[in-house]
Amino acid sequence: MSVEPADRQPPPPQWYPQPQSTRRPIPWWVHLLVWVVVILIATALGFFVLMMSAFACDSGAQGCADVAATAIVAYGIAALLLSTAPLLAAALLRGTSRAVRVWRIITLVLIIASPLLALGVSVLILTVGLTRLDG
Repeated sequence: MSVEPADRQPPPPQWYPQPQSTRRPIPWWVHLLVWVVVILIATALGFFVLMMSAFACDSGAQGCADVAATAIVAYGIAALLLSTAPLLAAALLRGTSRAVRVWRIITLVLIIASPLLALGVSVLILTVGLTRLDG
C-alpha cells in the first residue's frame, strides 16, 4: 500500500480528456411545430382582421370595400411570408456553431412574432387607406 505525499500536485489539465460541447441548435422539427401553432393563431387573427375591416366600412363609404379587401389580403400574405421565411431559413441552417444557434433562436422568435407583425401591416393599410378616403 502506497501513501501519497500531501504536497503532490494533480496532473496538468491537458492530460485529462476534454469534455465535448453538448450544446446543439434548436431542431428543425421544433420550428415546424411552432410554425403550425403560429399559423393556427394567425388564422384566428385573420377573423379579427375581417371583422375590423367590416366594422370600419359599415358607413358604406365609396372605396372602403377595396381598402378593406386590400387589408385582408395583405394580412394573409404577410402572415404567410413572415412565418414561412424564417422556417425555411431555420431548415437551411446547418452546423453546431454559436452563430447557427443564435440564428435559429432569431428565426424562432420571428416565427412567433409574425402574426403580430402581419396584423400591424393590416392595420396600417386600413388606417392609411381610410384616411385617404376621408381626406
